[in-house]
Amino acid sequence: MPCTDGPRPTSSVFDRPNPSGFFWTILSPSKKPTPSSLWSGYFCLCLYLLNMKVIKLTESDLTNIVKRVIKESNSKNSLINLVREDGWQTASKYVGGIENLKRLLRIETPMDFLNIFTDLDVVQSEEEPNLTLFRYEQGNNMMIYDRKIDYVFINIPNIWSFLEEDFGLDYDEVQEIMKVWLSEVYNLRGITPESDFGKKRSFVV
Repeated sequence: MPCTDGPRPTSSVFDRPNPSGFFWTILSPSKKPTPSSLWSGYFCLCLYLLNMKVIKLTESDLTNIVKRVIKESNSKNSLINLVREDGWQTASKYVGGIENLKRLLRIETPMDFLNIFTDLDVVQSEEEPNLTLFRYEQGNNMMIYDRKIDYVFINIPNIWSFLEEDFGLDYDEVQEIMKVWLSEVYNLRGITPESDFGKKRSFVV
């Protein structure tokens, strides 16, 4: 937790000028805020405001701040779900462009984007026993692992294309990043990520 006893570090959340940005260090962007996380935020915000010489803060002020944090968290989660379900291109249109999407979701690196997909459901295909499917809903696979050839086929519109088009990565660079991410998040090692997904693969069940 960011709040600890002892001297302040030279660079910390207390040095941030934006309380909204500060709160995102307390709340997980992929989870609904819990009472404990909100009260942690409440306590840390008090310290933050005292550090900024703001010492008059009513109970009503604090209540409004907590309500705003919950609203911002829910809005961010809704945008993440839109990226997952309809793709980043559709989501970017709702917020006025890709740069706004990246700013709202705090996407600064390829890994930031890939980490939107860290909680995919992992199921075995009913149609093809050698395939493992990674998805949020049936009929819309984000990735497919073919155990026979150790290839992981990546959904192009939802994942692969963002890394190429927005970060300007070439095919080999996307492959290397995907290898690291798949190893760290889904424990898939010694595999080859491929973008040859095809419409048919998306609907495999």
